[in-house]
Amino acid sequence: MIEKEKLVQHFNVWMAFRNRVYKKTLTAEDISGTGSEKFIDTVFKVDDDGTVEPDLPIQEKSIVLIKSDKKYLLPTKYQHSLPLNVKQGFDCYLKPSDKTIYHLITEPASTKITPIKTKSFKELVKMFNPVKHSNDRTWAFLKIQAIGSKAKGGKYCLCSEPATGKNANDTIFRCITNDVIRIAKPTLAKLETAFFYNQKVIPDELTSLTGTQIHDIEPFFLNIADESPTFAKHSMARRKDMNEVDLVSTSNVFTYNRVQDVKGGKFFDDLWTNPHAFKSRYPAILLEGYVQDALPKLSMKQSEEIMEENFELLKEIAKNLVYYFENMHKELHGWNRSKADLKGRHLTNLECVLDALDVYCESQIEYDEWLVWLNERISAYKAMVQNSEGEPIVKEEEMIK
Repeated sequence: MIEKEKLVQHFNVWMAFRNRVYKKTLTAEDISGTGSEKFIDTVFKVDDDGTVEPDLPIQEKSIVLIKSDKKYLLPTKYQHSLPLNVKQGFDCYLKPSDKTIYHLITEPASTKITPIKTKSFKELVKMFNPVKHSNDRTWAFLKIQAIGSKAKGGKYCLCSEPATGKNANDTIFRCITNDVIRIAKPTLAKLETAFFYNQKVIPDELTSLTGTQIHDIEPFFLNIADESPTFAKHSMARRKDMNEVDLVSTSNVFTYNRVQDVKGGKFFDDLWTNPHAFKSRYPAILLEGYVQDALPKLSMKQSEEIMEENFELLKEIAKNLVYYFENMHKELHGWNRSKADLKGRHLTNLECVLDALDVYCESQIEYDEWLVWLNERISAYKAMVQNSEGEPIVKEEEMIK
């Protein structure tokens, strides 16, 4: 029997929460194509009664968004406001002979969830996504790092057996903030667009790409993890501020299965043409354990009913999460990090995780224990890779002994 508190935070219940909060919201997902700009000099306004007014001067660069079969024109000056609702706008044609109606947005409205702090970080981690896991430390870490990489940009790899829950928390975050994206079979254009509009990107299905496709995107992954605060888009936009993407607050996290779990395909490390350069940037962590709860499949009707009954609780969790996403730096204890066996880019690219662990821990002793564990998990990954036969590696408890 699954406890009620676990059903309340079922993926489908969070999706119902997202639908209620963001039902009419335009997000980066709604951008048509690659988000190329249109320069709109005039439009032909369509009144409620169908009357078409003479050409109206606009002089705006805009992008097209499509939601529920309705097309929107969003001036590029408002792009950083996504996700957004339409506060003011009007229907129009782009030319008199046009049969396509667009809704030109003249004023957006913010849809951001207001942050509050009613829980300590440790309390929040415990109550958020409370499924049963075979390894309590792994599950706590997966939640801590997920929140940390939403608070500050991180670049790292998470590896484990299947069903460990590597992406479970980010699936929920996507329902809360609309700026976490899992991108399958990424191309360079998809990656640039994803990183411009989202705070966290999880590339997926890389092992299904060809060598040529990997070769095309590998420089991108190396560049964004090179301690640079921004990167210049390959497909340059017309506006200067659209040419650069902020990397300080944007995370890139690779999640994949262990060597011994790969059947008939390439292991993640073997994809790259320059593996040394990749490994020098992205620290890799090997996690143990798996989610033990088998949650039932809820229909959307069931999910909506559970969501409505528990909306205030879900809202409180969401508001607290957003608080820590935005204010993690204000909650730091400042514990000494000398026990972390990290240097150079690895230290920089895992700083978001070290920050989140700092906020989570209530003493230097507790923090040191986490850092020792993290060192062991990084060493365990290296041991796994060195074992080319995929034989059983040294278990976490044996390493501690």
